[in-house]
Amino acid sequence: MRTKRDFPPKDFAIRIKQFSLLAKKHEKYESFTRLWLYPEGNTSPPENGKDHISLYLAIQDTDSLPKTWEVNVDFKLFVFNQIENKYLAVQDAKRFHEMKTVWGFDQFLPIRTFNDAFNGYLVDDTCVFGAEVLVIKPSGILESIHTVNEPSNGVLTWKIPYFPKLVSTILESEEFTSENKRWRIRLHPNGYGPGKGNSLSVYLQLIEAEKLGPTEKVWANFELRVLNIDKDRHVRDTFSHWYTFKEFHAFGQHMLMPLEDLREPFKGFVVNDTLTVEAELLFVTGAKVVS
Repeated sequence: MRTKRDFPPKDFAIRIKQFSLLAKKHEKYESFTRLWLYPEGNTSPPENGKDHISLYLAIQDTDSLPKTWEVNVDFKLFVFNQIENKYLAVQDAKRFHEMKTVWGFDQFLPIRTFNDAFNGYLVDDTCVFGAEVLVIKPSGILESIHTVNEPSNGVLTWKIPYFPKLVSTILESEEFTSENKRWRIRLHPNGYGPGKGNSLSVYLQLIEAEKLGPTEKVWANFELRVLNIDKDRHVRDTFSHWYTFKEFHAFGQHMLMPLEDLREPFKGFVVNDTLTVEAELLFVTGAKVVS
């Protein structure tokens, strides 16, 4: 990536006077700051610096590093445009290691462009190159994410007998285990929240979600259904929710269906005083910071 900017490189720069003489005498110049310059291009195979200035960054003091060392670096190499008073920067990011201690650009700038004083890079046979180096240090944080489509044992069918006679404010199904998590259906037969007194409220609960760690969460895409004797008339709705230790651990619909539809026997939802509710996990994603 090539950009221009007003301010100089923060790490180091080299000013070269009588550049043409340096180019005649030195195929390669290695600065004290480990900037490698090929004034007439690096043409040693497999490099491809013909007709270009070649410029590289070399890592220093590798003898003190462990045998299997590696350093990830985001770096910019610069040349100063003395007419525009700006720095042309060429940027890359590379992994330095014991088998590759030098990275840079075979074709940093065409020699013809560089040598033409009207372009501003070589003026009075003087030029300036430079570099900025940012070492990328891994944070040590790894987040593991695992998504399952149609998880095994992901459907619970719950038959609720004596439904018309229930006076409970809340019912809970038996548990079912899917993707190493325990789930159940929570149901308010007379409604909850905005559904109180007028709707059936149904939710899917992640049991013991409060025991999830602060860097752990579970996402579920699921369907809640109230079954009808006529399969084409099932009431269903689909939901998605991230379960964490902080939030209420049941999620669903306050107003899944009107209570008046349940109270009419000919509607086909309550059969022999039994209501059947289902929950089906469609996708489950687990996310956790493991290190």
